[in-house]
This record gives sequence, C-alpha cells and structure tokens, in this order.
Amino acid sequence: MVETGSYMTTLKIDSRTALEGELDRIVNEAVQHAVARPGHGILVTRHAFGTFTVELSNEVPQGTIAELDMTSRLRNDIVKSGQTGSRGSLSRQFSSKREKK
Repeated sequence: MVETGSYMTTLKIDSRTALEGELDRIVNEAVQHAVARPGHGILVTRHAFGTFTVELSNEVPQGTIAELDMTSRLRNDIVKSGQTGSRGSLSRQFSSKREKK
C-alpha cells in the first residue's frame, strides 16, 4: 500500500525557464517536510508537459528524491538517484538530519 505524507503540491506552468525554478523551489520545500516526517522520500511525478506533482511517499526511500514520468514510453519508470534519466538533476539525496544552528 502506498502511503503519501501530508505534503503534496501540483505545479502547472508553460514556460521552461519558469518551470525549472518553480520545480526546484517546490522540491526544496518538500525536503523540509520530509525531514520532519521520517520514513518518507519525495516523489516528483510528471503528468504532462508542464504539469507535475511533488509529494512525500513511503515508497521512496528516506533521503531520496525520485521521479515518475507518466509521459514516457516506459510508463511507471521511476528514476532514482544514481540512475540515468530524463531529469537526472532532480534525482538526488538529501539529509534527513536536522542541522543544529
């Protein structure tokens, strides 16, 4: 059973330049939520050109950002950190430990 965390955001945008900036901002926001909710990684799903959801998922290992591209020929192909993919820049690790200030 897939359990999603309490964080989920949908992004719809038509400018490639704006898309990258907004997607990075939303993923960074999701990282903050994932740090506060152990046991969840971040899943970025591309539904169509310019339409993405970013959510916490217990099917993505903690500390990992994975992408699911629903538009690819190989549907349901999850690109995880260390593998080659169409948006490898999104597949990365993040620290689940809070830094002391």
